[in-house]
This record gives sequence, structure tokens and C-alpha cells, in this order.
Amino acid sequence: FDEPAKNAYCEVLAPVLDVKSKLMVDLDPIQVRRLFAAIPDEDVCLLNMDVLVTRPESLILDVLPVPPVPLRPGVEASFSGSTEDDLTIKTSEILIVSESIRQGLDRGERIQVRGYIEGCINHSQS
Repeated sequence: FDEPAKNAYCEVLAPVLDVKSKLMVDLDPIQVRRLFAAIPDEDVCLLNMDVLVTRPESLILDVLPVPPVPLRPGVEASFSGSTEDDLTIKTSEILIVSESIRQGLDRGERIQVRGYIEGCINHSQS
């Protein structure tokens, strides 16, 4: 751009950029996955991805890869020798939280999933 065109461009965009800087939208993983899935195949290459190998929506995990139980070591428990491994315990917690969210949604409740999950995770870490 030449200088007058650049100044005109900045003058027009200044109010837009000011408003844009004040906007913020929290997206949950489901919304992000839908947005990624809507990216046309011909645009996926702009993200340096090959549609024959993967797509952007595959960046959002909806399946958690977990090694089989025999490969996971048990955890020493002070009260009874050993117990389930940490991964099994955390997976169980995730399933319980997921089912609780699903039941709430089935009842028509509006659930702030992100806050709910963060609360459960923070509770389990203490």
C-alpha cells in the first residue's frame, strides 16, 4: 500500500479492530470440532495437513487411547497392598463425569461443561 491508502485503510478499520479486541467467545471442544469439520478439503492444505492422512477435527480427541490393563502397573496403596493403576482411576472418573453431564443434558439442564469438568478435575487433584 502507498501511505495515503494505508492511512485510509487504518482509519476505516480502527473502530472495527477496537470492537474486535473487546470481543471474546469461549468455545467448547464440541463447537471447535464442528468448526474444524466444516473446513473444506481444499482449505485443509493451508493448515499444512494432508486430507488423505488426517483432518483438523482429528486434533480434538473424542477417543482416548488407553493401553490394556495388563500393561499398566498397579499403584501401591497404604491400606491394602495395591489397587487399580492411576490411569484406570482417572478413566473411571472421566466416565462418571461424562455420564453425569449426559444425564443433565438429557433432562434439559444447561450445563457449563467446561466449568463443571474443571471443578471435577480440580477436586480430584486435591
